[in-house]
Amino acid sequence: MNRIFSIILISFLSFENLFAQETFPINGVEDNRENYYAFFNANIVVDYNTTVQNGTLIIKNGKIISVGKDINVPNGVRKFDLNGNYIYPSFIDLYSDYGIVKNKSNRSSEGWMSSYTNPQMLSNKDGPFSWNESIRPEYNSVENIKFDQKKSNILRKEGFGSVVSHNMDGIMRGTGTFISLANDVEQNIIFSEKASNHFSFMKGSSRQRYPSSLMGAVALMKQSFF
Repeated sequence: MNRIFSIILISFLSFENLFAQETFPINGVEDNRENYYAFFNANIVVDYNTTVQNGTLIIKNGKIISVGKDINVPNGVRKFDLNGNYIYPSFIDLYSDYGIVKNKSNRSSEGWMSSYTNPQMLSNKDGPFSWNESIRPEYNSVENIKFDQKKSNILRKEGFGSVVSHNMDGIMRGTGTFISLANDVEQNIIFSEKASNHFSFMKGSSRQRYPSSLMGAVALMKQSFF
């Protein structure tokens, strides 16, 4: 297949008959339109041994409501002709550093022990950032994503169609990006630029001595939030 059309669906638990009090003001005109889509003329892989040829898949508000052949598409639905491309289910890797362009480590040639034997006191980052280099909430993964065809092919063969990728360095690691594993340019594989926030108890590549323990990591995180 030269062209593969993949749809990644995240279904959230919802109760259509329950209504809660509005707890957050709406800034501007409220948009209550339903997200209603129909994908037709598609090869739909339902499971490992079932493929619907020239099928139709209908999605309403993030949920699949019908899939098969000769389905009547309701009026007012946004339609997409896939021209024989494929729709298939896949896993989502929620903890990945796929595609993240790694910066050169600021560790010295002495290795990880240098943070204890020859530590730096203040951050080397320019600008009004945290004094501790393991605190980097300003890091946005979407600004450091580069398509990796080799790794993408491996993940797809394992059943993954998308990942939430973030920089695995530091205690406060900034935002993660929800991206497709399709063979395409970076501009076309981003589903959500800032899909998540990531934290760790490991300070990562920082050469600063603090924190040097789990208690210190928790304390530094609390200090940062305060």
